[in-house]
Amino acid sequence: RWLASAFCEAMPEVIYEMFFPLMVGKTKERHIDLNRLGVIAMNEPVSSSTKSVLHWLQIFRSQKLKKYDFGEKTNEKIYGSLEPPNYSFENLRNIDIPVLLVIG
Repeated sequence: RWLASAFCEAMPEVIYEMFFPLMVGKTKERHIDLNRLGVIAMNEPVSSSTKSVLHWLQIFRSQKLKKYDFGEKTNEKIYGSLEPPNYSFENLRNIDIPVLLVIG
């Protein structure tokens, strides 16, 4: 982790251009402060399942809040359709307490 942090601090532009498109795809906008890249490298990856990370990437790339995409064959078995469904927030209207929805 220390070495990753050192590289990120020394060459943030290069590291960003090399690795972030692999994770989140190529975008025009920067969604990260390059000055913080070394700190991020020291603390990532945090404890998380591979499936959670893949789901986050699916949401980021599609820009849609959908359930996990297992692929057409498994989606058909689980969801009854080739595509994963959008999350439904209809039930949130019945909640009578403050709710903070955090994604990503």
